[in-house]
Amino acid sequence: MSPLLDLAGFYQFPFLVKAEVSTSIEVADEANAIAVQGRIDILVIQDSFWILVIESKPARLDVTAGIPQALTYLLSAPNLQSSCYGMVTNGREVLFLKCNRHQDVPQYTRSHTYRLLENTAERIQVLQGLKQIGAYIGSSRS
Repeated sequence: MSPLLDLAGFYQFPFLVKAEVSTSIEVADEANAIAVQGRIDILVIQDSFWILVIESKPARLDVTAGIPQALTYLLSAPNLQSSCYGMVTNGREVLFLKCNRHQDVPQYTRSHTYRLLENTAERIQVLQGLKQIGAYIGSSRS
């Protein structure tokens, strides 16, 4: 992932890439509350604004196995930003997530699964997706 993040410009100002970032979210129902804690594999931030949460899984697992964990991390973003972006990878495949938090019940959408190893065109699409996220967030914060 590091080469793609570099090509997308996330290792340059105004972005900062952090690894193994601790986070937690409290989940409550009528009877009790549970604190869910975890460590974000890679977090791209701009100031205190979360740009991209990346969850990585072992290659032997299906890439979709990381969706619940990535969504939990997206919901734990400290700012009340209306949309958060995530990416899940197993090294062979990648998918993007967008979590919309501006509604009473957060909703998410996901991209199709991109195959990194056997499809050059899809690697380029992943890079373009990363660049679009960086450009969109940068322009929406100006």
